[in-house]
Formats: sequence, structure tokens, C-alpha cells
Amino acid sequence: MTDPMIFNAVYADHSFGKISLGEMINRGGASGKIYKVQNRPELVAKIFHNTNKSKTNRQKLEAMLLNKPHFPPVEADGVSYTQIAWPEALLEDEQGFCVGYLMPLINMDEAVSLDHLMQKATRKKLGLSEKYAYRIFAAYNVAAMVTSLHKCGHYIVDLKPSNVSVYKANMLVAMVDCDGFSIKGEKGRYPAEFVSEEYIYPEGMNLSCQEMGEEQDKFALAVIIFKLLNNGIHPFSGSPRKSDAEMLTIQNRIEQYHYAYGLWPDKYQAPHPYSLHEYFDKDTLEMFERAFTKGGNRPSAYEWQEHLWKLMHHLRQCKNNPNHVYFTSKGCGLCIMEDKFYHDMHDLKKQKQTPEKIRGINVDDTCL
Repeated sequence: MTDPMIFNAVYADHSFGKISLGEMINRGGASGKIYKVQNRPELVAKIFHNTNKSKTNRQKLEAMLLNKPHFPPVEADGVSYTQIAWPEALLEDEQGFCVGYLMPLINMDEAVSLDHLMQKATRKKLGLSEKYAYRIFAAYNVAAMVTSLHKCGHYIVDLKPSNVSVYKANMLVAMVDCDGFSIKGEKGRYPAEFVSEEYIYPEGMNLSCQEMGEEQDKFALAVIIFKLLNNGIHPFSGSPRKSDAEMLTIQNRIEQYHYAYGLWPDKYQAPHPYSLHEYFDKDTLEMFERAFTKGGNRPSAYEWQEHLWKLMHHLRQCKNNPNHVYFTSKGCGLCIMEDKFYHDMHDLKKQKQTPEKIRGINVDDTCL
């Protein structure tokens, strides 16, 4: 049996102590591996793969320790839920090199990736609730998390559903890999390390992720909220209006402001046929308009937090399906779209069952 790895833990108040690592529980992402901490079950340690960035890592972690967002654990039904794995202490080896950091344990067995909430088939496979109100609450919690970070001057930058998790029991946010964020420090900014296509704001197409900040987060947050409210439909997806039109990627459509769900029709594409956007609250549509159209003043994370809070407290309960709620007097968009989908599928099935005639002779699969 090998001896445990022992490091010095240095805290925000400059106090320190020895910690011993337990078993590795996750190989982590691009930046480091995750280990248990002996005699500290509430903590885990992230040990960086690359120790050549020791000085930069130390400066960024020190800035994070001194400028911590206010997001305490939440108690629900006697269980404490940690929502953000923010550094508690940096870790040094015996030579004084910064090798990683301590952070609160987030039990990812109790959480799912945010993108798993968006598709009905995935929710069914994972046993997640079909209650639409839960997705609105998840959107509110993501907005609240981003608000808290922005108040400290920090930016996520690589904000996308697969990088955000929610606890299955209550839709509270669970966020890890915070060392990859853009961090505000006393001596300057420590930039983000990654950004992902389909979530890059149009004006940021010629920028590196190191140059991105609040506008990137505001855009990506609006995309996430749109997808949560609209059954996973991306606000820049849709049906090209011309059959011979160039098939643009989602990021190309973002770059060219091809938003198909706004006040004016988009020249390139029509909305997704099963989009719920026509049943959204008027204020919601106006906020998306600001977020996705050229020259718009994008809503801040706090504006979204406030708006989603109001939505949650003015939902109308559907009389036909207990999992459905809706926003306006137009009725339950979920029911209307489900009926449309099943009607379309019935028609498609009927068309397939109708024998095709060639020169007056019926041709079906048995003839092939």
C-alpha cells in the first residue's frame, strides 16, 4: 500500500495545516484529478495535471479565496446541498509549489447535467420529473448563481448546460470547475480558459475566451433559459426557409443574428415547428428579443433572476395535465404542442401505410 500524498493547505486568512489525500474519485477534466481528503469527508482536493503553471494558479486561487461569492449551502428536508465547489484553501507541496486546492464535496450522484432536463426522452430514461415548473425553477437557480458571481466581478464564460448540474431532488444548482472561470483579483483579472460554440455571443466571434466577460455570460445564460423553457430548442435553431439554402451551423446563425423567435420573422429560417415561444409571457419574449437581436441591451443575470421569480409566482395550472403550467390566457402551450406532435405523427404514419402507385399499380414493401 502506497503512502498517502500529504500537502500543506493554505487558507484565506493565511492559516495552514497538513492534509492527506485519500482515493482518487474522478480523473477530472483537462485541468486536474479529484481526490477524497482523509478525515474531512465534506471536502475533496483537485490536483492539477500541469504544475508548470504553479505561480499563475496560485495567484488565481488566492484571488478566489479573497473574493468568494455569497452562495452558502442550502438546507432542504434535513439535507445540506453545496451549490458551488469554490476553493476553500490552496494546496502546496513541500517545495512550496501550488499543486491544487481544497473545495467542498458536491455529490454528483444526486445531480444531473442541466441538458438532461431539456428532452422528454432523457428525463424519462433518468427518472426525472415531467413537471414543467421544475425547469423554470432550475432556470431561476442558474440565473441566481450567475448573479452572485457577477456581483463579485467573476464570469463563467464557458457557460453551457453540460457545465451546470442540478440536484434531482430540488433543482438547486451544482457547479464545479470554478478555477476555469474568469476571476477578478485585486491586481487584475485572471482569464477563463475555455468557451464553447453554440453559446458564444455574436460580438465575441473574433475574441479569445481570455477577452470575454459579462456579455458572454449574459448571452449564454439567455440561451440556457430559452432552452429550459422551450423543451431544449436552441434560440438560433429553426427550419431554413429555402430548400437550397446553405446549411449554417448554430454558431454561424448566432454570428448572423438569425433569431427566428422574435418580433419580426427571420429571413433565413422559420421557428421550430414545436416551439412554445408563442405561449410565453410578453415580458419574457421582450427579454429574449433584447438578448438575441442586433443592438439589443441584453438582460443581466439579475434581471433574469427577478423575472423568473415573478413567472414562478404567477403560473397557471393546466386542468388537463398536472405536470403542465402555463403563462398567459393563450392557454397551455405544452398541451397544444403535444397534440400537434401526435397529430403530425399520426398523419405521417398514415402516409407511410398508404400504398404508393406507379403507373396505376399499388407498390408496397412486399413488392420490393
